[in-house]
Amino acid sequence: MAKILFSSPKGMKDILPEKEEVWKKILSSVEKVAQAYDFHFIETPILEKEELFLRSVGKETETFKQMYSFTTKGKERVVLRPEGTAPICRAYIENGMSSLPQPVKLYYFGPFFRYERPQKAREREFHQFGFEVLGAKDPFYDALVILAFSDILKSLKLKDFIIKINSIGCSKCRKKYLQALKKYYRAYLNELCEDCRRRFEVNPLRMLDCKEEKCQIYKKGAPIILDFLCKDCKEHFKAVLEFLDHLSLPFSLDHTLVRGLDYYTNTVFEFFLKEEEEMANLALGGGGRYNELIKALGGSQTPAVGFGAGIERIIEAMELEGIKVEKKPREIFLIALGEEAKREILLVWEELKKAGFRAQEAIEKGSISAQLKAASKAKAKIALILGQREVAEKTILIKDLESGIQEEIPQRKLIEELKKRIK
Repeated sequence: MAKILFSSPKGMKDILPEKEEVWKKILSSVEKVAQAYDFHFIETPILEKEELFLRSVGKETETFKQMYSFTTKGKERVVLRPEGTAPICRAYIENGMSSLPQPVKLYYFGPFFRYERPQKAREREFHQFGFEVLGAKDPFYDALVILAFSDILKSLKLKDFIIKINSIGCSKCRKKYLQALKKYYRAYLNELCEDCRRRFEVNPLRMLDCKEEKCQIYKKGAPIILDFLCKDCKEHFKAVLEFLDHLSLPFSLDHTLVRGLDYYTNTVFEFFLKEEEEMANLALGGGGRYNELIKALGGSQTPAVGFGAGIERIIEAMELEGIKVEKKPREIFLIALGEEAKREILLVWEELKKAGFRAQEAIEKGSISAQLKAASKAKAKIALILGQREVAEKTILIKDLESGIQEEIPQRKLIEELKKRIK
């Protein structure tokens, strides 16, 4: 075997044909749910200005530190987008979407990039889909995006999930909470990991997001942010939970859930599989409110809520749960013998396409026996055979691959005949 000269960059993988059906199934489920709940597709550039994420996700977050950032030939600092919400807010402002009827409901899917240590369900290039509602403060929309995500998971047969949910309040009530949090942690600073000691100074809320084992015991005793919420934030969160109860969606309160990005306010949530230990600490997706982000990026005060979900993680979850998406065999197999037949078979294939039939071929194999063998292996039901005589007489052979019976018909009657045979 020849030596491989090139391989994909570390942490970036090819999506191969063997995964085609599961990817198509996920994207189809996303599109169906988006259309049902009146969300509209948006695509933002893979490259964005570095300043966008400096203002949004926060300089001290892991996301910012893991960004692929570089200077262009024009001396502009840009990054490969590490997440989807900030670019959509930028697009909302730049394209004057605030003048549209509010709220604006958008969905997206595509590749994102973070320079982290590659491991199971965590790669440097990953794919996400997400739903965003911009210009709405009613807790109805918090529930709507959670419902949309749960509907997508259910359509993929991932029904045994749990929603962890919390409120981190608004900037006003959070101020009092952060004072109490620092007061609590100050006594244990020497026992905490290096990251938590740094977070204590720059962003103490992130201490609740720590995954280091030595810090877990202190997290359990930390003040609970729900006890510090102002009246408006309490009422908002109470309403969200009432919506989830009414929808019979499974959730549990997690007072240490804060999400990993600085722009979140009020509701935050993440989806996990209930019983899978292998993915116990890997959220399938999550999101929350970001009522102050659009203003921070130069727009007007605009309440918003949304979520993002990792496609590779969902595929991993489906595999762990034994959920398979079978490839539906193409029922028609095209066989051509000779150069004239090859040219004619392309016209036949085009007519099949127009009529909504899907076909496949193995023309490269040459002989009729080899092509028929390929048709059998592909589990096709019908072979359409063209040779030199059939081309000259404008006919085509239809062979039933299960019974072996074949008949010759005029090409002009092919579609009519196939509609009788393939329901």
